Amino acid sequence: MKYITLSGIILLFLIPASLALDITGCKSDSTNWLCERDDLCLCSIDGTCTDGNLLVYENELSNLLCAPRISDNKAYIDWSFCDTTLDMVKIRADCDEGQSTERMIILSGLLPTTTTASTTTPTTTVVTTIGTTVYTGTCGYEGYCENIDNDCIIDFIDCPEYDDECNVDERCCCPFAEATTTVPSGEGGFNFLWIIPIIIVIIVVVVYFFFIRGRERETMLTFKRLYEKWSR
Repeated sequence: MKYITLSGIILLFLIPASLALDITGCKSDSTNWLCERDDLCLCSIDGTCTDGNLLVYENELSNLLCAPRISDNKAYIDWSFCDTTLDMVKIRADCDEGQSTERMIILSGLLPTTTTASTTTPTTTVVTTIGTTVYTGTCGYEGYCENIDNDCIIDFIDCPEYDDECNVDERCCCPFAEATTTVPSGEGGFNFLWIIPIIIVIIVVVVYFFFIRGRERETMLTFKRLYEKWSR
């Protein structure tokens, strides 16, 4: 039977002491092993820990992020000092009595940022071709946006009810045939609706002179002939 040496006895005492040191949990709220990036993470250590630190690292211990101090078997991780883009980090309690087993913490929440990034929303330009001229922007019913200082091209007239579909320095020009049915009289553009009453008046005058006046004249002639006949 072999004798146990003094170094072996010391090792037997040290191993249980080292294995007794453990991290029982880390959390920001109520879920264990889940920490929020924008909140402190409380880690609890079980066992005797003298002059200890909680080692927080990525993958390997050589990638140390921070090492908050362990006090009263508790350590608080402030993620503003433990900056990482990973969703998981590893932790280990390091005390005079030894190191604990390795544990893992899951991180949630927005990633920490140090710079403000600006984003540009892409805009889409609609190109309209009328004849051989190209215009940007459309409005109304197959209309186009024209500079406010320019006149609408031939066969197009102003349709101000659609101006809000163009830029502030533009106005809407609609096809002549469509615009005459939608543009109210006196609000821009040339409107033929006012010609209709004139046409009606002309028809009434023609009917009056050719039919009514014609019959009156015939009646007068007939009366004149009868008068001449009976006055002989």
